[in-house]
Amino acid sequence: MKKQNSKYKKSVLFLLIYFPLHLSSEAHAVSLIASVPNAQTTPKGVFMIAHESQVPYFPDPGKANWQTFNFFTYGISEQFEVASTVYNLTFPGSGRLAASIGYKWVAPLSEQLKFIFGQEFPFALQGNVSVGHWTFTGLSYNFYQTNTRLTAGINSGSSLIFGSNVLDGFFGFEQSIVPHWTLIADWYSGKHDLGVLITAIQWNPNHSLTVITGPKWGNPGSFNENGWMLEITYEFM
Repeated sequence: MKKQNSKYKKSVLFLLIYFPLHLSSEAHAVSLIASVPNAQTTPKGVFMIAHESQVPYFPDPGKANWQTFNFFTYGISEQFEVASTVYNLTFPGSGRLAASIGYKWVAPLSEQLKFIFGQEFPFALQGNVSVGHWTFTGLSYNFYQTNTRLTAGINSGSSLIFGSNVLDGFFGFEQSIVPHWTLIADWYSGKHDLGVLITAIQWNPNHSLTVITGPKWGNPGSFNENGWMLEITYEFM
């Protein structure tokens, strides 16, 4: 047991030190609305770091009650970002500690419509050596008259991220209400680990900091419990 704990501590130390230094010159996970890909990329030459936590309202001692995503991004151009993500850092007992590298490309098709495409390639840091995938594509439309953005698409992913192999859809909603405040919602279909609806409020006090928080609801038939999420993002301009 002590040997396993030592290996885990070394893995955590490696992730916390190596990835941020490495990514400052190369890459994050992709930038998101709350959980699904958004129609923006990290600005060119900017490094972004983010943490997202999800917890159930009624924790069960036998389950992974604290689900986390820690990710980093770097803007290569105004339309392309590279990224890395760390999954399950707070729950080594899950046996699914993993990291990934990836990218996202956002191409404007018109003044209001954008095309989104990206991929991540996760690799296991616990248990058997394995490499997975996540591929997503979609469209995002901005209604200028109401400051509303709708995003929809499909994605395919493996068990390292989703808990099972999936092919499903995603949807996102962003509504600016007053300066610095936005209502958001996003949803993955399916019964996998990320199959939830999140509704939240987004606060942007300045150009660097973003705070998102709100309730989440697990899809019917999935093992996801209702709970709360918090995401904090910071861009190093």
